[in-house]
Amino acid sequence: MDITSGSTTEMRVLFVTRKYPPVKGGMERVSYDLHASLSKIVSLSLIKPSMDYPAPFSVLLLFLKVLRELSRGDYDIVYLQDCMLSPIILVAKIFGVPTVVSAHGLDVVYPNPLYRLMTRMFLGKADRVICVSSATMTACRERGIAPERTVVIPNGLNTSKWDEIASEIRERENQVAVQNENMILSVGRLVERKGFHWFISNVLPRVISEVPNIRYTLIGNGKMRKEIEHVVSKTKLKDRVVLLGKVSDYEVAKAYVHASVMVTPNIPIEGELEGFGVGNLEAAYFGVPVVAAKLEGIPDAVIEGVTGTLVEPLDSSEFARRISGILKGEIRFDRRLMRQTIQQRYSWDSIALSFRSEFDKVLQERC
Repeated sequence: MDITSGSTTEMRVLFVTRKYPPVKGGMERVSYDLHASLSKIVSLSLIKPSMDYPAPFSVLLLFLKVLRELSRGDYDIVYLQDCMLSPIILVAKIFGVPTVVSAHGLDVVYPNPLYRLMTRMFLGKADRVICVSSATMTACRERGIAPERTVVIPNGLNTSKWDEIASEIRERENQVAVQNENMILSVGRLVERKGFHWFISNVLPRVISEVPNIRYTLIGNGKMRKEIEHVVSKTKLKDRVVLLGKVSDYEVAKAYVHASVMVTPNIPIEGELEGFGVGNLEAAYFGVPVVAAKLEGIPDAVIEGVTGTLVEPLDSSEFARRISGILKGEIRFDRRLMRQTIQQRYSWDSIALSFRSEFDKVLQERC
């Protein structure tokens, strides 16, 4: 474990997270970017694991670390970066410090009975639960969190990072970033709820019949990889589907640069929840329109008619129609407007200001 400090302002916040670089993943990225932006506007002390411990052990260590830190100094807010950390609310209560918790999706609906009991015991005692989407907020309320204690603040996007990578791509390739009109892209973990296997079986052949000269690139790893490979073989699409696995941010950016449409084909799975979907923001920032399932938290990351279009989940004919329409130029999006919209609504600096506003409200409610 270690504690590092941010800049100094009048509000002191203890920022507690289980996920933080150098471990790489979506949650680590969110935690790092939020911490970096919040540190510009509040005084932050960071508590994080010194290595990637198993979840129960990590929570116990963080619990003890927060106990020691609160006994040493005064804090205005304890911020917990996901719902698994909710037992730490008890420590904050002992010291009279209000708590704010982020809820991402799976950390709310995880079906393990002991986990459900734990979150019901502690999460409802938080002063505020910040949900990444309306669907996540609904799930919190269904589990007994008071409506007045929940609020939606979406995840953000580190636009500066992607700008730097895009510039590097142009410099290396000595070319202006021009999209490949024949490339469909998906980015995400290869798990059942992402629906990639369903898309390849039920949608991709329909699109190929309309736009023959296309390929589908899928970035990500996960337990469904073998199943997806089987589907690709069964549908005889080996020459059309490229499974890149887990790649660097540079390679992800290259894919966005050359793609003409991003597909997020999630399907409903009992006991699971897609909380948001940052990949939809990334694609739109690169000017790639998104065709996504209108499911769970995804609509909070796709602005209909601006950054993409939403389709009822499992509607293969409508997915194919809209993807084909984009590929053939029949459905158009303003790439400049897409980029501006993402910058204005989802930059981490803007998201951090929303967090600061909620921190202020929590403190005012305590007065």
